[in-house]
Amino acid sequence: MTKAVYLYDSSNMFTGSKLVDDNYVIQASETEVKPVDGLYTPITWNGNTWVGTDQATWQASQDTAQVEYLKENPVTPSAEQLAINELGQQLASVSAQLAQANTAPASTAETTSAESTVTGQASSADTASDTTQGGTQ
Repeated sequence: MTKAVYLYDSSNMFTGSKLVDDNYVIQASETEVKPVDGLYTPITWNGNTWVGTDQATWQASQDTAQVEYLKENPVTPSAEQLAINELGQQLASVSAQLAQANTAPASTAETTSAESTVTGQASSADTASDTTQGGTQ
């Protein structure tokens, strides 16, 4: 059979675990006491139990570290990323204009003009059809 052994460094910080045989003798910087679930880094061994931070404290620490990192290492978009962004904005603008045009009621003059164009195209097609079939008008 095997058992888990939990490891810590010289400052008592958790460094990992390993599986060993049941007859394994615990060495310095090792324990059989499992860290409880829900502990976040830093996790340390106090000689009897593992001590760590809760999720809220850990998350706040991560958020602070990320803000500091981004201040020191600002993200600058490449020319390609800027061009892609510009194209995306143009596409969104054109899409919004098309959506607005499709939902806006057409004026009577626009409707009549559009109907005339369609009717004119249809009669031209009819004439061409009659001519190719030997008919005259």
